[in-house]
Amino acid sequence: MDYKKILEDFSLTKFPVALGGCRKEGNNFGCCEYNITVFDAKNEKDRIIEVGNEFVKIHHGSLEESRHEILVQYENLEILNDEQWELRIFLSKIKEKKEKIFKAYAKSCLIDA
Repeated sequence: MDYKKILEDFSLTKFPVALGGCRKEGNNFGCCEYNITVFDAKNEKDRIIEVGNEFVKIHHGSLEESRHEILVQYENLEILNDEQWELRIFLSKIKEKKEKIFKAYAKSCLIDA
């Protein structure tokens, strides 16, 4: 998958962008799409686009995110674009607080159950 071309074709080069999900982890199940998160702080719905024979799901995120249920999803992202190192710094903060974030998330899951 040519991520650089996707970022250019969909005008995503102005923002920090990362890859996540099962494709990033190396799992190529038929039901897996490429999950790309654009850190543009837009409150838009996810969209699915077709690139060649593959599906790409574009999410929108914020570098100011504080909800632990979202932060746990950002833990293993692979940076695709981050010219200002904003995303790199954000992800390093998540790694530093990983245990605390996961405990808070687990606690909220138990409460919701």
